[in-house]
Amino acid sequence: TGAIFSRDGKQIFVISGKGLASAANPNGPLPTDPTRRRPRDQYTGSMFRGAVSLVPVPDAPALAAFTKNVYELTPYRDAARLRPAGAPASSPIPREVGGPSPITYVFYVIRENRTYDQVFGDIRSANGDPSLCLFGEDVTPNAHAIVRQFVLLDNFYVNAEVSYNGHPYSTAAYATDAVEKIWPLNYANRGGAGLDEGAGPLRNPYGGLAAPAQGYLWDLCKRHGISVRSYGEYVRSAERGKTEPPYVPRVPGLKGLINTNYPPFDLRIPDSRRVDVWMEEFREYEKTGGLPRLSIIQLGGDHTNYTAPGFQLPAPTWPKTTSRLAGWSKPSAPAVSGSNPQSSWSKTTRRADRTTWTRIDRSG
Repeated sequence: TGAIFSRDGKQIFVISGKGLASAANPNGPLPTDPTRRRPRDQYTGSMFRGAVSLVPVPDAPALAAFTKNVYELTPYRDAARLRPAGAPASSPIPREVGGPSPITYVFYVIRENRTYDQVFGDIRSANGDPSLCLFGEDVTPNAHAIVRQFVLLDNFYVNAEVSYNGHPYSTAAYATDAVEKIWPLNYANRGGAGLDEGAGPLRNPYGGLAAPAQGYLWDLCKRHGISVRSYGEYVRSAERGKTEPPYVPRVPGLKGLINTNYPPFDLRIPDSRRVDVWMEEFREYEKTGGLPRLSIIQLGGDHTNYTAPGFQLPAPTWPKTTSRLAGWSKPSAPAVSGSNPQSSWSKTTRRADRTTWTRIDRSG
């Protein structure tokens, strides 16, 4: 988070705003039981215990030794950046960046606020923790069927704690310093602005203060001549407070690259409606051609809204939050099966874990 020298120049104060370790929150929010009070220290945004380390300023030999240790413990290497060591030869993912691949189309589904264990912790054959499972197979049968049919990434780790930095990680593989320092203020209602999706006055060609210096996934696609379209991601209502279309992009890079009828994140709108809008356009692409090489599809209904009034229940006998998760699981199946015409499906990535077909469940 930061580092400063002591006044006498003999020590370095190293500040870690998130502390030195992360942990599960078994006593955190339980959407399926709104009567249970949430322990304040096990909400993901409240679990951080900042740390300050005092490090003696090293002399030249010690600094060289520290540097050597860091390089030895860091898996990243410049030489392996474009050609990772140990990449499987049989994978459709190229062993070298820029190499050939049978994959032509990618459908990247971004979900909301669910860790692996909260949904798939009940899969006994996988590396999960059943005690952390909130929405198991009885609530999300389609999601479970998808990962069994395709692939389950049960050892996948993310850097985001909440939606504010989760969206940048999901769309830019990076959350800027501004994002990481503003979101705790924003979530605590202490004045932090909502700038997580590139909002605010432009600070670079890609968006506002929170926008990465090299832009987002769609900006990278455009630089390489790859067609891309966003459904709901980095999109907002044209008029504040409205839930109806048309919708507009939040960032310059998505101008002309969104479906203006596809809703952004809004828990008042069921994901089934989003899938209907996407499916209609997908069918048209199948008829006329022009299907984008990359489709980014936001399906955020699994965020849930506890038992807030005014939200539809697909099954009146279920607890409201449980029904919302089942409501996500229901449209997930047609979203996958809808893209199954032979003309495009045979050229599509079908990793339906975090479907790529990729699905990303951002922690929060």
